[in-house]
Amino acid sequence: MNFFKLFYLLSIFASALCAGFHIPCFAGESEAISKNDRLIASTIDGICNGKLDRKDIQKLKEITHSKDKELKANATLAECLCFLEFSEEPSLAIASAIAGVLDDGDCKRIQEYLKQAKEKKTPLDGKGKEILSQICKPGKWGKDNIPLFAASLFALSQLSLQVEAARAMDDLLRNSMGFDNIVSLYFAGDMKMFSSDYESAFSFYDLALRRIKYNPSIHKDTQADLRDGFKEAFARLIEHKRDEAKNLFDTQKLGFGYLLFKEAETARRVKSDFLTAFLVYDELLASPGNGLEPRPAKTAFGEAAKAYKIKCFLSLSRDNAAKDARTSLANLENNLETLKLLLKTTKKSGAGKGIQEKIESEIEKISARLMEAKKVPFGDEAAKQAIAELNQLISNQRPSPYKGELLLDLGDHLLERDLNIEEAAQRFQESSSFFDDAISWEAASDLLKMLPDALMESTPPITERQQDMWGNILSNEISPGQLFNQRTCSWYLSHFKKEVSLRMGFVSFFKGDFPAARNAWNELAKLDPFLNETEKMGFGSVRERLIWNIDHNNGCLYATPAEMKAFKDPKIRLAVMLADLAFENEDRKTAVKRYDELLSGNFCKLSKDELAYILFAKGVSLAWIKGSDAALKHLEENYVFIKGSPSEPRALLAMAGRSKALGTADAIAKSLQYCETLSRKFPSTEEGLDALFFAATTYRKLGQLYRSRKLFTEYISKKKNGGYVDFAKKYLSELESKDKDKS
Repeated sequence: MNFFKLFYLLSIFASALCAGFHIPCFAGESEAISKNDRLIASTIDGICNGKLDRKDIQKLKEITHSKDKELKANATLAECLCFLEFSEEPSLAIASAIAGVLDDGDCKRIQEYLKQAKEKKTPLDGKGKEILSQICKPGKWGKDNIPLFAASLFALSQLSLQVEAARAMDDLLRNSMGFDNIVSLYFAGDMKMFSSDYESAFSFYDLALRRIKYNPSIHKDTQADLRDGFKEAFARLIEHKRDEAKNLFDTQKLGFGYLLFKEAETARRVKSDFLTAFLVYDELLASPGNGLEPRPAKTAFGEAAKAYKIKCFLSLSRDNAAKDARTSLANLENNLETLKLLLKTTKKSGAGKGIQEKIESEIEKISARLMEAKKVPFGDEAAKQAIAELNQLISNQRPSPYKGELLLDLGDHLLERDLNIEEAAQRFQESSSFFDDAISWEAASDLLKMLPDALMESTPPITERQQDMWGNILSNEISPGQLFNQRTCSWYLSHFKKEVSLRMGFVSFFKGDFPAARNAWNELAKLDPFLNETEKMGFGSVRERLIWNIDHNNGCLYATPAEMKAFKDPKIRLAVMLADLAFENEDRKTAVKRYDELLSGNFCKLSKDELAYILFAKGVSLAWIKGSDAALKHLEENYVFIKGSPSEPRALLAMAGRSKALGTADAIAKSLQYCETLSRKFPSTEEGLDALFFAATTYRKLGQLYRSRKLFTEYISKKKNGGYVDFAKKYLSELESKDKDKS
């Protein structure tokens, strides 16, 4: 036990015996130990990020002569990690570190032998192997030196002693405990990485991390052990190595094409980072592959990348996406300058060649990506490029399986960005014709050539929707990396036929051709049997909502006629109805995105009533994405803009519902206040009447039966029929029965 730990325990013991009596600590020694521990921890972190200074490594060497055994062991382990990561001769460096710590003749002989071998540049002979094999014997190592033993085994495995080192490491893993075992697992992972067994390396690193997480002696909540900083830094290093092993294993298992495709799809579909996605698709198409699979451009991943690049161009033509792309471009330039400065500092500090090479490699990679990024057009130029590449793609003798999907995207672009409903309708019709022909594409044989695991990972779900054990109907999402086209998926055609029907119905609806809109939207149920199931269960469906708007909403979608009356400009009216269409189609993320575009002022300056509706509709959409709390906060913050507009009654009802959903006493009280305001200010509106029923059910749940009965009675007398009248009569009858039972 080192002096500091002993002193710490004595201090606690003395405090227990003499309450209020304080024994002063030696602050100088404590601060020195803390400083050294921080240096060790920062050095370990430097291995992960390449920010190592030769001066720091020299300071570590000085700490290895400390009288504090644990500090000495940690510093020596950190020094060994630096040597192994960045030294050109890790075996020689590790032998030097070991010889410096252990007063052992064999270690010194090993050091001298390796020096001679290096100078002569000759392979190890029998005598050399015999001398080196002595270090693989566990009996020569005391418990305090197990981490060094593990490090030396890895170093020696890089020479001619793989079998002996592996055998000794196996013995060490079985017999070491606590932190020693974790260190041994780390170096066992390194040994597997050296032999390109990435799956086993990942397993060793992962096990080491789990043992750190669940071992209370390693991961402490107290400050009793000043070495926690070192152990946490070591855990970060293990995590770094585990991720590296996972990437290499995935490349080996799934192929380079799949990994690039998944990276690009994640950027495009999850992060909406269209510039990065475009660059990775380009990298995929230019990549020579890794020898395990055909060139990625010749596979199904390359075929998809060519189509999805066009999607990126269409997205980059939008103002918000172009703005984000320019920010990404600026970030790339800043990262490049930071790395160049780091390389300059690293060279000046005399850091190892390995560190410099890592930074130079990263600079080369970012420079190449930045050069390509500067060629990518934004705005109108991106739109022109998308149309040009789309025309080229669909004119090929063998049509792309993504032709119909891309025509649909182009129609959306014309409708949403240009607000050109006539040209959009033409593209939707072309897309519909393509899908109706149900072309059976014949793939070139190499298009489906990929590693078996990649084929499994890239296969989409079998069905578009599924029903869970409670009867809820859930959509099966396409995950990044999955290939979604007619060739790979049985429901691809029906899915996009629905999307086309939805848009063609909207075009007819907007033009006032309601019979044509009804026919198009009724196709949704034929193409998606699950819609019929939701309608039978009384949950409603997209089709039902759209048809209801034809019959009852006078040419509007989510907005009421009174709200839509504020939108005089036909183009703004079209943009609002597109956002409403996304809302009715349960695509609330797209709805919020479109409402935000209107709020940005890119179309025009909005009038008070126009602004009020868009703020209200966005708030309701947020409830489906971020929950009641976010929706309520948005509506309350913007109520000042909504107040006095046709949207105010619906906003008050929405705030009452979101408040009640939060469930706290304060939120429920606030909900009742909103209901009272609504029924008082708008007594004859649908929302005002709904507020009576809403408040009555809330009081019923709170046990305030007199108030509940009074409001149910008022609601029935005013509403008379329809709405929630049947429920109100049922609840009122139950309350009256309770009163009779009491009497």
